Amino acid sequence: MEYKATVVIPVYNAESTVSKTVDSLVNGDEKNVEIILVDDCSTDNSWQICKQLESENTNIAAIKNNVNSGVSHTRNVGIENATSPYIVFVDSDDWLEDGWYLSLIHISEPTRLQLI
Repeated sequence: MEYKATVVIPVYNAESTVSKTVDSLVNGDEKNVEIILVDDCSTDNSWQICKQLESENTNIAAIKNNVNSGVSHTRNVGIENATSPYIVFVDSDDWLEDGWYLSLIHISEPTRLQLI
């Protein structure tokens, strides 16, 4: 499947928030979105939650860093695994409102067209 956008979510000790973040995407108005959860060696149950979310949703991938590497490296791991033309970063304690995808396209398309 070709996704319209990839949402990369770096996860570190976010067991109390990551499900709500993912729910805002899974239950939002844009269904054709790839979600990549990258756990940065959390010490709580975040990794187990990420794996559970992955098992329940075909558009979610859960990846775990080998060692705690920080948010920049963790985001780069998500980028390396993305398969869509647009990449969005969302923190594990945030959520997106309906219409986020159309706002992204509205903002980015004029810029993209000028660069071509």
